[in-house]
Amino acid sequence: MKRSLKSAKIQPASSGASVSREKDDKAAAHNKQRLIKLVISLLTIGLLLFATFGLTRYTSKAGRGDLGERKGEKVVSSAAKNSAVRLNELKLKLVSLSVATSEAHEALAMRKKMNDESPAEDLKAKLADGSADLINISKELLPLLFGPPPYTINVKLALGDVDLGHIMLEMAHDEMPYTSLFFLRQVEAQLWDNQKIIRNAGHVIQADPRGPPGRKRFKDLGLSSVAFQEYSENFPHVKHTIGLAGRLGGPDWYISIIDNTRNHGPGGQGNYNLAAEADPAFGKVTSGFDVIESIKKLPVKQGGFKALVKNVDIVSMTIV
Repeated sequence: MKRSLKSAKIQPASSGASVSREKDDKAAAHNKQRLIKLVISLLTIGLLLFATFGLTRYTSKAGRGDLGERKGEKVVSSAAKNSAVRLNELKLKLVSLSVATSEAHEALAMRKKMNDESPAEDLKAKLADGSADLINISKELLPLLFGPPPYTINVKLALGDVDLGHIMLEMAHDEMPYTSLFFLRQVEAQLWDNQKIIRNAGHVIQADPRGPPGRKRFKDLGLSSVAFQEYSENFPHVKHTIGLAGRLGGPDWYISIIDNTRNHGPGGQGNYNLAAEADPAFGKVTSGFDVIESIKKLPVKQGGFKALVKNVDIVSMTIV
């Protein structure tokens, strides 16, 4: 027995156990790879979800921003539209009221001329109401058409080939809104470009549409004369103010070179049918007094009108 044990050889471990361990190693490696892939997949899904969520939020915010901008644009557009509508309404009212008011004025003047003493309260009321409405409309139209005050006009003058310089005029928009608007509209339409200063009467120097196309274009644009004789005691015809000549006043305008408060104020022009009225004084000269002095020295023709021997050219009138 002892010999047989000694002589017996020790057999190596079975190859089946080795194969089993190899399989286990492969399975572990495979599981590890699957785990890595799973982690990568989860990370990818997470990144995709995050990107999608972020893009949705960004798009939503951008959409809300665009909507806000669109709402803002709609508000601005609506305000501009309302302003344009209101402007057109005021312009139409200005035209219709001007016609009605001037007709009432002319009817009263004709009755006075014909010595018609019959009651005319309806015409007087129509003239008074129309005048008040035109003043209110003008107050609203001035900033819509010409922006905020002050309203200043540059008048460039020449005598033939000689440049006389320029005169600056400022409108009395607070006291005389209707006539200020009337005059600014004439200037804006360039009606006074290439016209003339025709008179040096000692108390005024007067402008007149003697140049082409003359008075026709004033009439075509409804800017030949005012609808009523606006006047404010707070803005009388003192030296270097500007006023409208005639009844109804316009288109001629003048610069007072003396104090004309009495003879151009209420009741000062007794030769007109409605003698109690006044010329509208609606602005003043703010610079160019030396130019006025040079015009005052120019020779005049014989006669009471005192027309200039050679008219002064109004090269241009520009709102500045």
